Amino acid sequence: MTVNVSFVPAVAGSGAAVLVTLRSALVMTWVVSVSLLLAVFGSVVGLNALYRFRLAEDPQFPRGRFQPYLGMGVGAFIANLKTTTGILDVPQTVSDTDVKPGFQATVGTRFFLIPHLALFTEYKYTHTADFNFNLISGAGTMAGNPTFSVNNFKFDLTTHLLAVGLSYHW
Repeated sequence: MTVNVSFVPAVAGSGAAVLVTLRSALVMTWVVSVSLLLAVFGSVVGLNALYRFRLAEDPQFPRGRFQPYLGMGVGAFIANLKTTTGILDVPQTVSDTDVKPGFQATVGTRFFLIPHLALFTEYKYTHTADFNFNLISGAGTMAGNPTFSVNNFKFDLTTHLLAVGLSYHW
């Protein structure tokens, strides 16, 4: 689900316009395999703002042929860590979910080759607070003796994404 709200404020005398986009999204964004028996699944609920410059405007490109942009956003990053216990006689699948705040920053450019086709480049940085997972198994046995397994995992999410591509605009 994505909701976009866009508006273009007037920029008097500058010859350039500014496009501001607010985006609220609930999307699956990352899956990280930490080891063969440990997986982290995540999603984000966030709010992003994008500041776009309209440069090289002409009748064929009323929103500008060249459009550099900057963006920032904040959100709740939801992560679920799942693994299978290895020390118990009968392995059990255990999982834990944690929610932490995070932010992202974006910078990019878009250059229209023709009115509906553009080349783009974009860099996006994402960082979260530390996730803390406590994985506690149910009662089991190890070498026939009653026991349970307790594991603690702590890490943050930091990503650097560079995208280059061709985009079509309706």
